[in-house]
Amino acid sequence: MTKFTTRSIIGNLLVTYVLFPIFYIKDYWGNLINRNYQGEAFQYDSIWPFLDRIFIGFFLFSTVLLLLSLLPYHFIKYYLLYRIKKGYYLKSLLVYVLINLFLVCITGYAYLLATNFGGAGNGIPFIVTLIAFSVMVHGFLYLVVDRYEVKETIRKYFSSKIELEEELNKESSK
Repeated sequence: MTKFTTRSIIGNLLVTYVLFPIFYIKDYWGNLINRNYQGEAFQYDSIWPFLDRIFIGFFLFSTVLLLLSLLPYHFIKYYLLYRIKKGYYLKSLLVYVLINLFLVCITGYAYLLATNFGGAGNGIPFIVTLIAFSVMVHGFLYLVVDRYEVKETIRKYFSSKIELEEELNKESSK
């Protein structure tokens, strides 16, 4: 579990370029479903110019997510966390949330942690949104990548331990 696999690369690309855009355009889901292609300051007759408008900056943000959030998480996971057998999910989730909080702080947007989304007193604090997004992304990555790799590591560990015990039993019975 100490290397990037095809499964982890595909999982990261799915998170970056499929799951992230779904959350990125969350304010426009209703418009897309109702075929009402308008925003606060724009209106279009067809879906393609509308999608072009709402996805402005998407590839930049997705690539930043991939390089500055997911890549460091996987380096830490593959070189430090893979040894953890008990509480792996919660510890790796904590690491991922902390990486995202650190990323917000070092980019100069730490003041966002104290702000609300939605306005009018009914907004959700940004830190709650950040943690919720981190939990969803981490959960998806765990289901797609880590669960399989953790099971493989445990299976290899126990199979080698069982083989060693069998060899010791054979030698002691001689």
